[in-house]
Amino acid sequence: MYEKLLDLFDKGYVTVPHDALRILSHFYGALTALDITSAAILTFDAILVAAAINSARDDEIKRVPFAHFLARAVTVVALVSAGLALLVDRVSYPFWGYVTKTEPNTLDFTVEFQKLNGEIAQRTLLYRGAWYLSMLAILLFLLCIFWPWLRTSWLGRKVSALTSR
Repeated sequence: MYEKLLDLFDKGYVTVPHDALRILSHFYGALTALDITSAAILTFDAILVAAAINSARDDEIKRVPFAHFLARAVTVVALVSAGLALLVDRVSYPFWGYVTKTEPNTLDFTVEFQKLNGEIAQRTLLYRGAWYLSMLAILLFLLCIFWPWLRTSWLGRKVSALTSR
């Protein structure tokens, strides 16, 4: 992309705005950062799904219906998070598809920049959703793992303390 723009500069083209190369660099950097971080969420969600499925098969978790439900909930929440992260990683943007030639040697990037800004805003929103769902899946997974212990140890003491009064 940059090489193409530099070639056009060598041929005498100018851009609107004049610092289009710097702005493009900023936008493409933001898209790259979103791609990398959403790929990390995808990897993490895959680990959560595997751990949740493995936990759902555990005999101790199976004996406690709420813990078994939590294991299944972790799987669903992590899969939805992964789906949102996949939408962040999509490569469907028509790069330079909105650049117009206004004068013989002038390329106007104004609409392109507006579209890129909207694309980044949309992907950021999807990334946030994926991140929040991953955090929820972690909390549910921890609750799933520790629920049998909490139920028998901590909650059992509270119930016995109330009934012994």
